[in-house]
Amino acid sequence: MPLSLSESFSPSTTVTMYSLPFHAAENHTVTVDVAAELDDPSGNPSLGTIGVGMFQCCDVSDSEVRAQQVGNIGAAGSPVHTHITQQLPNKCSLPTKVGTDFVYYLRLRIASSSQSVHLSYSVT
Repeated sequence: MPLSLSESFSPSTTVTMYSLPFHAAENHTVTVDVAAELDDPSGNPSLGTIGVGMFQCCDVSDSEVRAQQVGNIGAAGSPVHTHITQQLPNKCSLPTKVGTDFVYYLRLRIASSSQSVHLSYSVT
């Protein structure tokens, strides 16, 4: 189930992105690590934040598994990590499944003042 991504982008105010879906058995515990840093060494990291939320895919309407956790964006070359450890519940009455596993994803919200941000995450 390991999943990772690394990408750079320039938000103008706030950008919302979603991770690739991942699946796991109910009550399995996952660890999420999100690293965020500016691409430009002259940028000001105090002008940006990142929010990480976790959701379960449902057949009708997705359910929030964990409320958004807010972290910081680091200076270029010094990423700031936001860590989450979460036991994965079944929060849906009609869950989306892969075999017997439930399907989940991350919602990543980045707010920055038009500075290019490098973001990477992993779910293990």
